[in-house]
This record gives sequence, structure tokens and C-alpha cells, in this order.
Amino acid sequence: MNRVLLVNPWIYDFKAYDFWMKPLGLLYVSAYLRNAGYRIDFIDCLDRYHPLYLKKASKLPVVDQFGRGKFYSQEIEKPEIYQKIPRKYKRYGIPPEILNEILDNTHKPDWICVTSIMSYLYPGVVAVIKIFKDHFPNTPIILGGIYATLCYNHAQQFSGADFVITGRAENNLNRIFPELKSTSFQYLPYPAFDLYSKLDYACIITSQGCPFACSYCAVTNLTPDFIYRDTHSVINEIEYYQSISVKNIAFYDDALLANPNFLTILNEIIKRNIKLNFHTPNGLHPRFLTKEIADKMFIAGLRQSI
Repeated sequence: MNRVLLVNPWIYDFKAYDFWMKPLGLLYVSAYLRNAGYRIDFIDCLDRYHPLYLKKASKLPVVDQFGRGKFYSQEIEKPEIYQKIPRKYKRYGIPPEILNEILDNTHKPDWICVTSIMSYLYPGVVAVIKIFKDHFPNTPIILGGIYATLCYNHAQQFSGADFVITGRAENNLNRIFPELKSTSFQYLPYPAFDLYSKLDYACIITSQGCPFACSYCAVTNLTPDFIYRDTHSVINEIEYYQSISVKNIAFYDDALLANPNFLTILNEIIKRNIKLNFHTPNGLHPRFLTKEIADKMFIAGLRQSI
């Protein structure tokens, strides 16, 4: 049985804050591979609650009532292009010495899968891949995610990964793992949030893609189609998170209000008396906001939108 280590890398930037920031795609891949029979190890370099980090931390992480909080950070040298910017450049996430200790206690994987978020955050991806290459020199590394998809040639040339996968992993991982069956995200198992030792919140997606094709937005390059999940599947997932004592849930949809099932989802949350705080960090399209939807959002427990 193959062992796969899945990794969410550091963030290198002037500022980063945890506005319900979890590697949802990577957690879906973790569940997808686990259901296919792979042994899964998981490292989120941004995890405030990794047991080894907490054991060595001088103070506990501070979060607000909605699960938002600061990441651990260390000032690092700015890249040349940023030298004239009068701000501190930082590495956000678990310190390197603790990450190395985590790796010392990790089973040697047969494969390493690294995700990537915003394309301009690639320096953190490159740094993490180098550490994992040094630790497991004979283990092939697969890079996927937003940076890998939007900047494929750059990622191939500079990331240090052995394989760069573009697009949706559930459709493309079978290029490397031929035994995997391509599937739609509608039929994926719930993302593997159980891999975290503690959760301040969970994230959920009711639809994939966006019905619009705005020239300034990359969503259609990442997910060309707009498809949405069955209402009961969404509600059952929300109730699962409630059953494991999660209090806050962030909708990760790019076009949440465009989902024709969204009003039904709100009605089901109200009907089932689900008492959670809901958040929309990706924002909302005002053109779809009717008085009925606004009223139901309030009753259902929508608390924050940024």
C-alpha cells in the first residue's frame, strides 16, 4: 500500500492572517486518496495547533470567537524585488526547526503532494519543497493547486517539484496514479478535516466554478464549468461538522449566491435548527441578493463576509 504525504506550505509575504484559511483542495485530495486505499500523512505548515508546535510554543495561539487568528511568523530576508518596500517580510507558519523535527518523526512516504495557493506566494512553496527534498531525497514530489495551474511553466522551472499537475486533482491525479478513477467534485468524500488535531472552523463548498467570465478573474482558468452539489449532501456535511463540535463554517464558493440551491440550503439549515456561525470569505454577488435571501441568511446564522 502506497503512503502519501500531503503538504500545505508556508506563506511568504508582508502580511497574512487566518480568515478561515484552510487548504480545502488538499483536504479533498487527502480524503480521495484515503478512500482509494492509500495511507495518508498530512502536514499543514500553517497549523497553529500542531502538537509539536504547541509543545514548544512560548504562548498559545489567540483566536477570536469566529475562529480567526494570527499565524506564527518570523521575519526573513526580503527578495531583491521588495528591497525598497519599508515593511517586514515574513515566513508564516510552523518554524523550520519544528518542521524538520516533524519530518524526523514522519514515515518515509512513497509520494509527496504539495498544494499551492495564490501565484505570488510561490516562494513559500519553493522553500517547503526544498526542505522535503532534503529530507526525503528519493521521494517524488507532486505540485498542484492555483500557482501550479496558472503559472505551469514557472512552476516546472523553479518549484523543484518532480511533477506539476494543473487543474482539478480529482480529474488529473490519475496521470500519476493510473488506478485512480476521475470523478466530479460532487461525488468526492468530505474533505479530511479529521487530520487536524484541533479545529477552530471548517470550510465547505456548495458549488464549483462561476457562471461569469470576468476578464480580471482566474476562476474560469481554474474551474471552467459551474456545477453545484445536491442540497442534502451539503446539509449532511454541515451536520457532520456540527457533530464534531465545530462552531464556525466558511463557504468557499466563488459564486455562492449564484448557486440555485442556496436558498434551499438556507431553508434546510433553519428547518433542522442548525446553530452555527457561517462566513463568506470569498464575498458575494450583490445582484443575487434579494430580501428573502438576506432574511434567510440572517436567520440561518451568516455572521461575517469580507
